[in-house]
Amino acid sequence: MKLEIFDKATRNRLDVIKTFSYVEYKDEANSYGNFSVIMYPDEEVIQYLKFGNYILFEDGALGIIKGLKNYEQDILQIEVYGFMCNHILTYRSFLKTTKYTGTVPQIARQMVTDLYISPEDAKRKIDFIKLSDIPEYNPEVEGEITVQNTGDNLLNVLNDKFLDYDLLFWLFPNMIDYDESMDRPVNLESLEFRIRKPVHRTIGNEEGVNPVVFSFELNNLSDLTYEEDGRDYASVAIVAAEGTGQQRKVLEVGDVDKTGIDRIELYVDARDIQSGSSSSGGGDSGGGGDDGGGGTDTDMTYQETLRFLNGSGQTDVQPAETTVPYDDTLNYLNGESQQDTYSDENTLDYDTTKTYLESDINTDV
Repeated sequence: MKLEIFDKATRNRLDVIKTFSYVEYKDEANSYGNFSVIMYPDEEVIQYLKFGNYILFEDGALGIIKGLKNYEQDILQIEVYGFMCNHILTYRSFLKTTKYTGTVPQIARQMVTDLYISPEDAKRKIDFIKLSDIPEYNPEVEGEITVQNTGDNLLNVLNDKFLDYDLLFWLFPNMIDYDESMDRPVNLESLEFRIRKPVHRTIGNEEGVNPVVFSFELNNLSDLTYEEDGRDYASVAIVAAEGTGQQRKVLEVGDVDKTGIDRIELYVDARDIQSGSSSSGGGDSGGGGDDGGGGTDTDMTYQETLRFLNGSGQTDVQPAETTVPYDDTLNYLNGESQQDTYSDENTLDYDTTKTYLESDINTDV
């Protein structure tokens, strides 16, 4: 690969970067990519590595120099960096509210004309930008839309619309070869605005389009990095719910059929999960227990108790622990319009208990 430098003003070729340690560029349709060149300084070449000058990497790939600095990993080398030429599409914005109606390609070409080719203000014109006259790069698209914008740059406006229609747009550099008879150097003749529908480029595609193959041997891949991390992998989650000891309820989740060395277990403590109420008989259907009631005694779980209290018109009771603390019990009782109950200890004295029962429940004690 040879890197040719072109002048910003005349667009004539100035020199060629013959040796470099590293070069990478990323050219993108519907956006703009970037590039980086690492090289040892060359007195003849470095004078042309100026802001705004162009670097041609290969056919169709043109970069705009945006900076030059010492390379961090080797102070004897320099880094030249910048954006690819689609960045020029950010140079103009819609200064006034402008409305366009038509197909997406029609609107895009008109916008480029209004902002770059034939603007109302001649100072905004970039005279080497043109529209492609090749039918392939001016596709027909069904359906008209209306676009209105103020303040955004052209690239952002086009990108929003082109993504909806699976269309690609970019600026393509047209070069003129050296003319010996006129002693004219190689020249960047124009940047051509192109639009294209995407095509299948997989091997064996039915359209007969030449496939695109990526390979290190073809020098069109960056360094490939891959990482696989199984340090936290488990094949089965063992969820231990309510209960204690041998009565603890356990549920398996995941690849439950894994066995042996392939079975890697993760323990999940889910003690707060309750399955529901459980009942113990106080006697048979006709009998009575000590209370003579002839029914069953129901043990409610803590969660069910809270739901019952909230459903009885009580203020919301949020579970913070598996048991209700003493202070919360007092607050709940006082919240039912009970007589204020205070205690500095964790037990109610006899007189206080008697007063509370007589005032609210009217039970003789």
